[in-house]
Amino acid sequence: MSTDPDISSFFPFSTIRSGQRELVDDTMTVAKNGHSLLAHAPTGIGKTAGVLAPALQYALEHDKTVIFLTPRHSQHRIALETLQHMRQKTGRAFAGCNIIGKKWLCNVEGVENMESRDFIEYCKSVRKDDRCPFYNNTFTQNDKQLRQRASTHIQQLSGNINTAQEVKQQTSEFCPYEIVMQLLRFAKVIIADYFHIFHPTVRQSVFDRADLQLDDCIIVVDEAHNLPDRVRSLLSSQLTEYGMQQAINECNAFGFYELEETLRQIHGELRELLDSHTSVQDKKYESFVERQTLVNIIEQWDSFKEFVVDVEMVADEVREHKKRSFAGGFAEFLRTWYEGESGYARVIRRKKKHHRTEYQIVLRCLHPALNSAKVLNESHASVLMSGTLTPLEMYRDLLGVEEEKAQLRSYQSSFHAKQRKDIVVNTVTTRYAKRSEDEFLKLGWYI
Repeated sequence: MSTDPDISSFFPFSTIRSGQRELVDDTMTVAKNGHSLLAHAPTGIGKTAGVLAPALQYALEHDKTVIFLTPRHSQHRIALETLQHMRQKTGRAFAGCNIIGKKWLCNVEGVENMESRDFIEYCKSVRKDDRCPFYNNTFTQNDKQLRQRASTHIQQLSGNINTAQEVKQQTSEFCPYEIVMQLLRFAKVIIADYFHIFHPTVRQSVFDRADLQLDDCIIVVDEAHNLPDRVRSLLSSQLTEYGMQQAINECNAFGFYELEETLRQIHGELRELLDSHTSVQDKKYESFVERQTLVNIIEQWDSFKEFVVDVEMVADEVREHKKRSFAGGFAEFLRTWYEGESGYARVIRRKKKHHRTEYQIVLRCLHPALNSAKVLNESHASVLMSGTLTPLEMYRDLLGVEEEKAQLRSYQSSFHAKQRKDIVVNTVTTRYAKRSEDEFLKLGWYI
């Protein structure tokens, strides 16, 4: 298989390494065929450039958008730098931008100390009540149209390789997050976290803002060995006894006395559920529960869905005065519990906290393909790459990639074995049970 004759104009460096060349070819092939590439490629082969160059070339020629996903904000930098090199080399004025969490772009003081879920609900509340000056400067209050000054600011930023932090630094009057979201419409490459595409609700929000559909996109997943666990985590949730008690306190503090009493009754039922399913004496600290068990407990007082709406009303009231609402967290947990059917484990746990026993009710996603299959199979094409993506068949099946469209490839290192020095030290360990101050000092000494 030979490299496209003009790929060198997009490749950001002077030479393409041998193992990297195969990755370039295979990426172009799956882009043309609408398939998925699972690429096990050793560290140092140059995966970012090897995938971005052909993916962007195809995207520009066929009106697609490349979405490059990493597990952490800090990993966006190398992809942004690669895009800058490609833009300089090709002379093509394509736009790109990266998205980071809304909390880290917010201009409101103190929100960086909030839990992400609490911030999301707080942000939703202040926008709904027209209490955010940055959002109000960005959109008109009646029809939520961009204000002229905000639109002018976006036009000035469009057409560039914009980092989210640079946008924030240049955006003191408007909501930086909303400005970044508007810039997505101009971008041929969007660099984001797994969360932005593999969380179903967030993905829909991003695609609505960017005016995209999945089949418009070439999805590239970096460090893809992390993806199954990360997707499971995104679809999992838990309710703690502490959170329940705080939701009860909020009902009392804001005058929802009837709902407060109902929550106290539910709290008692959950304590009984814990005692009936677990036992310290028998050393049984957790047990499976049925989805319908919690639904039935709630529906002793109200229909499940109407009860969730009532709890959300409390949360809205709380957020007018505070940035965080435990009632809001409780409502979100209940909604996730109700909507998640097959593919989940539901567990009640006995946890010791401050010399007393508390319950935790956990909704744990077991099968990441419940969400990832849609993204990877309905996008125009996808590339999942990592230095530790083995066995490839396991990752294909875990993530739900259609077998007939899955191209499984392992690449050789571009570097000769003589260029690599492997050192084995058998007198230290990172085993959890052996971790101690002395072991850390020894590790530091060897390094």
